[in-house]
Amino acid sequence: MATIVKLFPIIPKLISAKLFYITCCLVYELTLYDLILIILPLLHFSYNSIFKILDKGIFEHTGPLFFTTSAYKVSIFIKRIHTGYVYRYAYFMLIFFMVNIIFMDLFF
Repeated sequence: MATIVKLFPIIPKLISAKLFYITCCLVYELTLYDLILIILPLLHFSYNSIFKILDKGIFEHTGPLFFTTSAYKVSIFIKRIHTGYVYRYAYFMLIFFMVNIIFMDLFF
């Protein structure tokens, strides 16, 4: 089988495409029309935009520890804010209440 694949590299692509078509048609009861107009453009969009931007763009630039260090920094900030004093909690409730009123006035 390996020599056939080396001689004709398009054969695995055709087999996988045929299996994908059979799976879509039999399992999900889709027609060829649905497959061509809906599924394939969504697959191309998701690979070309979402996968390439997130996995090859943002995750590669931020590094593997970006999310863990940012979560750690946010938890330290929240820990500093919550002191246990009642006036601090009342102050934050007042601020968030005012922000909520401004938001509701602007957008609704």
